[in-house]
Amino acid sequence: MQTHSSPDALVAGLDQAVLDSTPSVSSMQLQVQSLGATTWNAYVQSQVTSTPALTLIINADYQGILGRNPTTTELNNWVSEIQNNQVTPDQMVQQRFASQEFVNRAYANS
Repeated sequence: MQTHSSPDALVAGLDQAVLDSTPSVSSMQLQVQSLGATTWNAYVQSQVTSTPALTLIINADYQGILGRNPTTTELNNWVSEIQNNQVTPDQMVQQRFASQEFVNRAYANS
């Protein structure tokens, strides 16, 4: 388990793990300041359900399940539904596997 020597390192570590990126110095400072007004759990939840994080998750799921990227409309709909607690990422994956598009792709590849 990796330990972080400072709040900056902790924020940078989370951004690297969730977004596969390193925040700019100004962004990191804002994020560290926001930690003073919230709990770590709430902060992590906000990062994991952020539009950039969900975009990465949804794109990866579509590529893995359907072999393509989602359309802009599909991406925007899923991000909105997940952020509004209408569906979980797991439910989105289940729906992709249950889709006719997946069935057609599976038959085509068999």
